[in-house]
Amino acid sequence: MKVRKQNLCDTCRKRKLQCDGKRPACTQCLFSSRSCEGYPDALFVPFVAPKTAVKPRTRPKPVSWAKLSIPAHTQYPSGNEPGRTQAKDQWTRRSQQGTVTYSALSPLDESHLPGLSTVQEKVSVILRNFIPIQELEHDAADTCERCSRFCGSWALALPELTADTNGPFSQCLHSAVSALALSITAYRNGENLLDAIVAQYEESLRLLGHSLAVVGDTYRSKLVAAVMCLALTEVMSPTQESSWLIHVEGVSSMVQLMPPEIFASGTEHTMLIGFRPLLILKAFILRKATFFAEQAWRTLPFQYQQAAPLQSLLGVAVHIPGILERIDTALPACSDDAGTAEQFITELMGSMTQLKTWHASFLASTSESTYWRRSVEHDVCGTFESLWYPSLGIANVFVYFWVFQLLCLLEIQGLSNRLPELRPAAYGAEDLQDECLELSTCIYKSMEYLLQEEFMLYGIASAGFALSIACETLQSDSKGHAILERLDCSLITRARIRTYV
Repeated sequence: MKVRKQNLCDTCRKRKLQCDGKRPACTQCLFSSRSCEGYPDALFVPFVAPKTAVKPRTRPKPVSWAKLSIPAHTQYPSGNEPGRTQAKDQWTRRSQQGTVTYSALSPLDESHLPGLSTVQEKVSVILRNFIPIQELEHDAADTCERCSRFCGSWALALPELTADTNGPFSQCLHSAVSALALSITAYRNGENLLDAIVAQYEESLRLLGHSLAVVGDTYRSKLVAAVMCLALTEVMSPTQESSWLIHVEGVSSMVQLMPPEIFASGTEHTMLIGFRPLLILKAFILRKATFFAEQAWRTLPFQYQQAAPLQSLLGVAVHIPGILERIDTALPACSDDAGTAEQFITELMGSMTQLKTWHASFLASTSESTYWRRSVEHDVCGTFESLWYPSLGIANVFVYFWVFQLLCLLEIQGLSNRLPELRPAAYGAEDLQDECLELSTCIYKSMEYLLQEEFMLYGIASAGFALSIACETLQSDSKGHAILERLDCSLITRARIRTYV
């Protein structure tokens, strides 16, 4: 099967056309006067509002990092991540070179909303939804577990970062915290808070633009935290599909302004282990190399404490997006397709070997049960077999170990279908597909655990990317469809982050 690319718009995909992947609309669609249907949002499954839903107001576009601080020749979020030296040059431009249109709305006074009258209360709302309660109740939280979540552990730095109410950039951070807290409240309570969210989001963008103009080429934890708040606000109340990626790209650019050893301890380390998984997933989604694959970035941030299992796994897999980027770049323009494809297959097989070696080492280092099979009964759908785990951290490790293997196999399968004589000796055509289906089934059966209500938003946030890859693979042929029919179809709906705005 041909591997589905995340930088191919749906219009070009349906018409089987080449696509340059530009956002928000590709060049092919613009020049042909076709409507560009956009790109698949692989990390967070989008919620499609019912026909009876309230018609949303027009919301502002997320802050344009290209206009605020990135030279015009760099388009974000294309996935191009320049090195740290280039990044410093990018921040010399000032925000007044770009324009953002704001409405006449003013940020809402949330004092009438229970639990949102102070910054501390808003931070508390964020923490309750993105941090496990046991970590909030005990100072001696399990560091490995904290480092093994894909989304939200950076929020542990918010109490310290928001304690200073008068310092530089405090207003920007407090505004972004308010926007995220409002979005979470709308999600949790089913309230229509669109006007308040839009106003607060606009105010946050305005303050962020001013702050970026001041800091120049300097990293600021408060601004990174503010951007992460805005990214999650986009997830909860999106302005457009995949718009959260724009903010994540901004975080990537800011992080590269500093040497990796800065993130080895303190608040900076807490922030890094919180957003590193998202930045690496962004690289997989866009099929672009990331600076996190550099040796210094894989080792120096963890020089004072051992990397948690998930962080260690990411360090093993982080080079794979670079291979995917080279495949996309080299093969279409290469005269020796067979030789080039064979080299890529060898690299992908080597990546799988590294993943399996890491997995064997991980199993040897842990004495607890890793996962087991469990029947889960639903009143309407029936009883289904699920995979159950001792903790969310262990679940994320196994799910993404399978995801990274699956991505390699799918790419090998695509290259082998293109040039059958290059199929690895270890795999027949049917064997290759069977292993893809087996990995996809394990991922799918893990979703019931990840989507438990007790995991709040940090559980569902780790499910979307993995589930989208598994579903797409299972839907690729009749054998996969047969497997999918025996699984709990409600998981796809339950994995969507719904907003009530």
